[in-house]
Amino acid sequence: MSSSQKRLVVSAMIGPEFEELGRFSWLRQREYAEKIGADVILLANEEFKGWPLFYEKFQIRRLLEEYERVLWLDLDVLVLPSAPDVFELVPPEIFGAVNERYWRRPVEYAEEIECRLFQLGLPKKPWDGFYFNSGVMVTGRAHAPLWKRPQNPVWGHPAEQGHLNALRLHHGIPFRDLGDDFNRFVRPGEHISTQAHLLHYARWIGAPGSGRILAQRMAADYARLTKGEGP
Repeated sequence: MSSSQKRLVVSAMIGPEFEELGRFSWLRQREYAEKIGADVILLANEEFKGWPLFYEKFQIRRLLEEYERVLWLDLDVLVLPSAPDVFELVPPEIFGAVNERYWRRPVEYAEEIECRLFQLGLPKKPWDGFYFNSGVMVTGRAHAPLWKRPQNPVWGHPAEQGHLNALRLHHGIPFRDLGDDFNRFVRPGEHISTQAHLLHYARWIGAPGSGRILAQRMAADYARLTKGEGP
């Protein structure tokens, strides 16, 4: 089996705002998959109707039936041409993502993990200091327990992210922090000047028209940061 058959880059485009956004960001993600020799899939079917939208990440479960390793990218993640093969940075037995440090104090992350474990009916467990952002994830068959289809969602923001973090801790799945260059948050109104490889425009999508506006912002940032190289 070739490496492209074993490895997959996947995102999801569900809802009108993400359709607008995907007209730019998805093309850059597809180019990245081609560059590293991975297959690429854009999910458009809604498996978890009525649940928080980002629970569609649990479709990774069935993708791992065909692929040994999967890179999940939220559609609001912009991949720059400098991005190396992230699969080469994380051994197959390790779960890779960026340890989130931006939005809350450490004690608040620990409290969320404890709350999510309780909501999922799982025993309390000491927090190990890792709380990953689920916008960029390197995972694989070694982490199958993480992707078992949930019976019910947990609610609140960020729902699926807290759910996944609680499951990783519960199952003792080893974690590697990819570092900020692989999930660099871009806040609304921020002027970006960075050597990061993956830019994450989290919390921009919401109001009608926000997908189109974000796509335009991404295109402008891409042109400026690459000095016109590429598309």
